[in-house]
Amino acid sequence: MKLTFKRSIVTESTDSKFLQDKDAITSWLNKYEIQNFVVHDDFTVTINGPFAVSQGLTEIPFKIRASKSIDVTDNKLTRIDWAPEEVDGDFDCWDNEITTLEGGPKRVTGSFDCDNNKLTNLVGAPEEVGGSFVCSQNELQSLKGVPRKVGQYFKALGCGLTEIDALPEQVGTNIYLQNNQIHSAKGVNRLVKTLGTKGQEAKTGIINLEHNPIENGLLSLILIKGIKNIKYVHKDAKY
Repeated sequence: MKLTFKRSIVTESTDSKFLQDKDAITSWLNKYEIQNFVVHDDFTVTINGPFAVSQGLTEIPFKIRASKSIDVTDNKLTRIDWAPEEVDGDFDCWDNEITTLEGGPKRVTGSFDCDNNKLTNLVGAPEEVGGSFVCSQNELQSLKGVPRKVGQYFKALGCGLTEIDALPEQVGTNIYLQNNQIHSAKGVNRLVKTLGTKGQEAKTGIINLEHNPIENGLLSLILIKGIKNIKYVHKDAKY
């Protein structure tokens, strides 16, 4: 008996989340009217301009190698591991169902906005953000993973935070933490090295902790380099 074996080539990625077919990727990009793109042999995509789509998507089915600003607001995405490591512009992914920032951009030259998702921490967030970083209206149990450097303001409003366990080392303008459940500001001066280095002097260097049940640590905030104003009012506060 003669046995013959047919050799087949399998073009399956080590990451089965993404499409492994150039024509299918091109068809998807055309469907959502994305222009000026290149699909590479490894099935990654370079977009020579901004990438914006808002049509109730549950996934982006390919890895973006490079792009200008990215806007995927008002979809149903659960992850951002399809994004490029660096974004030359803003990265807006608010109003989705994102549960993790892991695999997302490491550097964003503009602002990063992941407002109104399902994040419990910020692990995987960009290391540097040239503009503002907004993570309000999530379900944060921790701020760990926060960017090291934020060029403008940092904002985490209404997240249910009970403590401040991490903050950017450098914040260009202000820090906004209103409407949480934070009980202490102790140690914040050891987290933030510089504050309020950009913008109009009278409008920068502010930490806003209004509508939190702060019990202690407010005075330690004056040790932060560049701080000009602490906003907080609570009738039961203990200084």
